[in-house]
Amino acid sequence: MKTLSENRCHGGVQGVYSHASQATGCDMTFGLFLPEQAEDGPVPLLWFLSGLTCTHENAMIKAGAQRWAAEAGIATGSLYRHFSRKGELASEVFARASQREVDALAAVFGAPGSPCERLLAGVRGFAERAWHSRQLAFALIAERVGTSENDVLVRVGNWIEAGAIKRFGVVVRHHELGYTANAMLVHDVPDERVGELGRSLAEEPAVTLCYRRPRLAPQWPYNLFCMIHGRERAEVEDIIADLRQRHGLNDCAHDILFSLTRFKQKGARYA
Repeated sequence: MKTLSENRCHGGVQGVYSHASQATGCDMTFGLFLPEQAEDGPVPLLWFLSGLTCTHENAMIKAGAQRWAAEAGIATGSLYRHFSRKGELASEVFARASQREVDALAAVFGAPGSPCERLLAGVRGFAERAWHSRQLAFALIAERVGTSENDVLVRVGNWIEAGAIKRFGVVVRHHELGYTANAMLVHDVPDERVGELGRSLAEEPAVTLCYRRPRLAPQWPYNLFCMIHGRERAEVEDIIADLRQRHGLNDCAHDILFSLTRFKQKGARYA
């Protein structure tokens, strides 16, 4: 085992260590906080296993666990498996897929109820199963394209390694959920305030998108855009009036553009 660092912290010692693991075939790095009581004998240990995209710093920096661990007189830390390549990381993640998870989620999404109720139940079910099993459902993709799950995992891992896939996202079909009043709110904001106002609007629960665009004067004087979805037009207009009031935008020229046509949402195609 190698000692990478050791520093005094909250009366104890925060260390970072690594060792070669035969089980994983690579180096394992872990952070470990030992409280002051550990100098006199054994203490309880609360251990965290970092997620595949996290590091050994979860407990020691992100959670700041040393303070309460020192108060409780326990040791704590987190373990991290090192991945040398993005493709290796992707393969490890995708290898956790299983048809059992696919079938379970399909049953939830197909249960009786309104589209909104089924979506909420499905998202809740996925979150609960993902929390407990850490499994992803790529078997469904294999079934639809007529190949094996392993073939999908290998191909996706190669595409991520090559940079062809940057991320995985979800497209929510909001019309089917009853959100048919969809408005783009545009403002003409002073350039020196657009960053500040954009950040504050982006934090609003009612705003799903917020971004800056260049003006095209004189036809288009607006430079700050945000998207708001609602079930009724009046509901969206009330939300907009409240946002403009609370964020001091009443003196800024604006327009509200309700969508009239819904176009099909598709991802990028690679030639």
